[in-house]
Amino acid sequence: MKPASLVRDLHRPRPGIYWTDLLLSTAIGWGSFAAALELRSQYALAFTPIAAFALYRALCFIHEISHQSRRNLPGFETAWNLTTGFPLLLPSFMYAEVHQCHHRLSTYGTEQDPEYLPFARSARMTVAFCGQSLLLPAALMVRFLLFAPLAFLVPRFERLLVIHFSSLSMNVRYCRGVTPETLRMIRIQSAGILVLWAVLGIMAARHLIPARFFALWYIVSAVISVINCLRTLGRTRTKATATRSAAKSNCKTP
Repeated sequence: MKPASLVRDLHRPRPGIYWTDLLLSTAIGWGSFAAALELRSQYALAFTPIAAFALYRALCFIHEISHQSRRNLPGFETAWNLTTGFPLLLPSFMYAEVHQCHHRLSTYGTEQDPEYLPFARSARMTVAFCGQSLLLPAALMVRFLLFAPLAFLVPRFERLLVIHFSSLSMNVRYCRGVTPETLRMIRIQSAGILVLWAVLGIMAARHLIPARFFALWYIVSAVISVINCLRTLGRTRTKATATRSAAKSNCKTP
């Protein structure tokens, strides 16, 4: 029996596990968010990190969505966007079709690799990468709540937005390709975000939710961004260590 056949079943997604994990993560995340919003300050401090970690776990499904076929997990991407992607201003299109460039041999480790930065060359780059994670929520608000409506009205601006500001990418030089399918996906999801956030704005204006909702959203989103930044740096360091070890082993091979 070939080795690949021994683990073939491990690559098949089990919808029950995916759905259970997503629903539990979002229930704990948004439940803790609501508790932090309603309770007194000392209790809010306890629920805020719980909300951040639970929603970060839910957010990590964006990676699975980028790899799995919709046929394997019908309805999962839509549910994920509604419960996680749209509220956190990180819809699935930010990673779908983008992450694949990181796996292609023709683009891996190049300027067209969205997940490549030469951290080893500069300590300043590492510091800047960590610093920008705190500003990411603000950048996402500008992208989706200010630029997105303008993009619907100005096609040329929409194209620039898709190319340069529609990817969850570490590499600022990465340019996303524009296809009719990509534009359609981005328009639909951007419209969904605008509807959701318009409802939140109306609810805040009518005092149905407190104004501190948005401050807490920013804090939780910033914590999520920092967690992901640290995970990325840890993964990069692990890869670098493994590469050096492999290189040393090859040198010792007679």
